[in-house]
Amino acid sequence: MRRVKCDNCGKVYDGDKRDFCPECGRRAPREETGGNTGHFQFSTPPAQEPEAPFPQPDMTIPAQRSGGTLVLRLLIVIGLVVCAALIAWGVVRYRLPENEPIVTVAETSDTFQVGELTVKVNGVSWVDLDPSSRLWWADFDLLAVDVTVTGGSALDWEYPIGEFYLALDGGHYIPLLEDSTALEMLKNMGFTPVVSYDLIWWEPAEGQMLFYVPKGFDSAALCMEERTGKDKTERVEAIHTYAITLPQREEAAP
Repeated sequence: MRRVKCDNCGKVYDGDKRDFCPECGRRAPREETGGNTGHFQFSTPPAQEPEAPFPQPDMTIPAQRSGGTLVLRLLIVIGLVVCAALIAWGVVRYRLPENEPIVTVAETSDTFQVGELTVKVNGVSWVDLDPSSRLWWADFDLLAVDVTVTGGSALDWEYPIGEFYLALDGGHYIPLLEDSTALEMLKNMGFTPVVSYDLIWWEPAEGQMLFYVPKGFDSAALCMEERTGKDKTERVEAIHTYAITLPQREEAAP
């Protein structure tokens, strides 16, 4: 180490490492080369180790392993085949049913089968309503079809229960009364209304299916759908109809 004192600020520093003052920047004193040549040179800079070369990426391509590549390709092919098989299986499983004709079954006995259900029609009658009642509709009468349905205990929520409705001449269809407020009022009047979901809970299901029938009709047909399949394959396979002769209506007093 060659100690050098700056003649400007007095800072002492290593003259072998730098040729100027780190404090004020003044250059270090020059040394003569010898003789009276009048030439001057800076002190010899300290030796420094050469910098390590920047590592270069290895551009050589490794030799391919034919065995591993073959196994990888085989696995890809097997995966594609399995995926195709699963897709085909799903399409077949959930394929929409074809447009098969719906069978209409005219029941002649008051006891008949609708799929898993056994239905017995016990009779029909009109519900006596006062014009001031909220259940009373002008130009309509409320029909009660007394039924007993068994077989519902073997069913569950996944069973496709069909619709129940009343068919009239001229292509008119009357839905089953399922309004909760109206059914509650009828219960208070002593009736036992039956709707489709009751068939799952009651065994047997006994009560009345109720329909608002327009005045002017003397006959009707109780219609009950028989459904098969599940989810997207569910369809109406048959419609069971039971002919009903509507009872005489009492004429309103003038």
